[in-house]
Amino acid sequence: MQKKRQGNYPLNQSPLYKLCNKRNLAAEFNLTLRELDSLLKRQNNYRAFFLTQGEKKRPVEAPKPIIERVHRRLFQLLTRITPPEYLHSGVRGRSYVSNAEQHRKNPVLYKLDIVKFYPSTKQWHAFEFFRSTMKCSRDVAGLLAKIVTVDGHLPTGSCLSQIMAFYAHFDMFEALYGLATSYNLVMTCYVDDIVFSGNKIPKSFQLEAKKIIQSSGLLSHPRKEKLFFGEKPRIVTGVVISQSQLKIPNRQHLMIKEALFELPTLVADSPEREKLYRQVVGRIVSASQIEPKFFKHKKVK
Repeated sequence: MQKKRQGNYPLNQSPLYKLCNKRNLAAEFNLTLRELDSLLKRQNNYRAFFLTQGEKKRPVEAPKPIIERVHRRLFQLLTRITPPEYLHSGVRGRSYVSNAEQHRKNPVLYKLDIVKFYPSTKQWHAFEFFRSTMKCSRDVAGLLAKIVTVDGHLPTGSCLSQIMAFYAHFDMFEALYGLATSYNLVMTCYVDDIVFSGNKIPKSFQLEAKKIIQSSGLLSHPRKEKLFFGEKPRIVTGVVISQSQLKIPNRQHLMIKEALFELPTLVADSPEREKLYRQVVGRIVSASQIEPKFFKHKKVK
């Protein structure tokens, strides 16, 4: 068993790197190998339900406590690996705002969005990461691939799935980054949003980028593929880039304005007012990360 490390470390210093003993793997989760095998044989490790978002219902697979504990440990191990500079989701000190900031000054911007990222990330993707990139033995890689998936794909309701989806397609993201670098482009990744920017983005680059994604068994969403030129405003991870400045979307402005007008009309200390108060404070805090000066003197009563 490798000694546990604190803080970030290179991928090849992870306790998972070259892990070839199933008992040592189980010990990482404070389980015996028999307990781990028994856990993976269970048929009810997840709660399945639908989450309503507007008119759409999104299926969710949420891990139950025992498998969730294992997922949390794996989450800790994977998030301690020093992330590449282009990854902005799930990284301390980076955010959807820092993701947009990287593209603020570039005149041409190209956006791609991966279709159903978690459901499209299969058990074999996870296996290949643990086997080829982390250089685990086949049996350890097989156990890890089973641990992180449900019904053959990443669960949508696990804390682990975001970082696991990235590393399951690590070779793809590295290939995209290498391609972007060869074209002198900036690239960022925020979950399933991949953005490139620079002085020019030729059609040859666009075709090659989509080919790399397809070769990983994924698809980019045709309706969400966008190419922006010059001073035309563009939205990157919910942040408007306009005239080389980061701006709050008009919809967010309107929601804050309407909430501030509504608050004084509600009964003091009522549940409805408390709920709206928390919502508007959260929105103002979020917006102030994008436009600090605009909200410097904003007060909520």
